[in-house]
Amino acid sequence: MARITGFDAKSAPQQGDPLGPLLPEGWYVLAMVESESVTNEKNHIEYLVGKMEVLNQGWNKARIGYRIPYRMETGYNEKDLTDGLKKHLNIGKAQLGFLVNFLVDPSVAFTDTSQLHGKPVGALLQIEEGNGTDSKGNPYPDQNRPGKFVDPKSIDPNDFVKPGTVPVLRPKAAVQPAAAVAAAAWGAAPAAAPAAAFQPPVQQQPAAAPPPPVAAQPAWAAAAPAQQPANQPAAQVQQWAQPPAGVATEPVQQPVAQQPAFVQPQQPVQQFQQPAAAPAAQPAAADEVPPWLRGQGG
Repeated sequence: MARITGFDAKSAPQQGDPLGPLLPEGWYVLAMVESESVTNEKNHIEYLVGKMEVLNQGWNKARIGYRIPYRMETGYNEKDLTDGLKKHLNIGKAQLGFLVNFLVDPSVAFTDTSQLHGKPVGALLQIEEGNGTDSKGNPYPDQNRPGKFVDPKSIDPNDFVKPGTVPVLRPKAAVQPAAAVAAAAWGAAPAAAPAAAFQPPVQQQPAAAPPPPVAAQPAWAAAAPAQQPANQPAAQVQQWAQPPAGVATEPVQQPVAQQPAFVQPQQPVQQFQQPAAAPAAQPAAADEVPPWLRGQGG
């Protein structure tokens, strides 16, 4: 056992050291059996690392590792951390705070991690994906990490993981963000995402020009016959071209292409003119008396 201060981080065991078979995620009763204080040289966060033993029957005292960040190295400020590392550090502070408040006699000051050893505590185990490699190039294996500590009496006995349960590993793309943040905080380089396949740009086709507007026709003109006899008098043609009586119309300017087929484009329809009235009959002259009246009267 060691105190919180004075620990040589270079002699600490590597994260990838074997701890035994991987346990399924779920609720267990654990007890701390090993503890050391380690400083991460990259982010200057101090971690409480060690091993915990499973006390539930049927698990043969299986051991899991833990790594709890709890403070910054002397001379460094957590204000300089990224938002992800700040969240990571706050989670660790909450975990260690619960362990001290629950396992250590409140009448005794907490000064050494040995005060946490051998005392049962409820824990929700999670599986942290092994991300990156150690100093020798060996990939880190998947490991169990306690995600939350509770009073073991608060756990329903039916919620404990049954012995013989097989751990379920999530796909690499579906790893919980908290585990990924913890791995990155410890210095493991996250796996690079595969490069997206090149897709050639799609050539935009020019937009089609809108069709020319069609001149509107009055309703009464739409009902006109499609063809007029060739021998129809001009007066009747002119009469058809006028709207029926009582129908209000507006002057419509139509293109030449929209004229009816019977109208000759080069010869406009002549305006019908009323023939001049015949001159009134003049009274006959005296010497022009009809023969059947001659010889009558004076």
